[in-house]
Amino acid sequence: MKFVGEIIKNQRISKKISIDKISKELNISKEILEKIEGDEIEKNIDIIFFIGHLRAYSKFLGLNFNEIVES
Repeated sequence: MKFVGEIIKNQRISKKISIDKISKELNISKEILEKIEGDEIEKNIDIIFFIGHLRAYSKFLGLNFNEIVES
């Protein structure tokens, strides 16, 4: 079973897109993108913002956000 972060990271790598480029395109810090790829959700992070970043990142990579959330 793959975790969400692994799915996203594999998709990014397969598309040969750097995390820096995605950070600039989506205006999301590299640190947050790395946490998403690492399946690291901080206890003090606002979950609404985290889900919004996850949605934007998933859409940017052409992934189905609903499937990602269900995972």
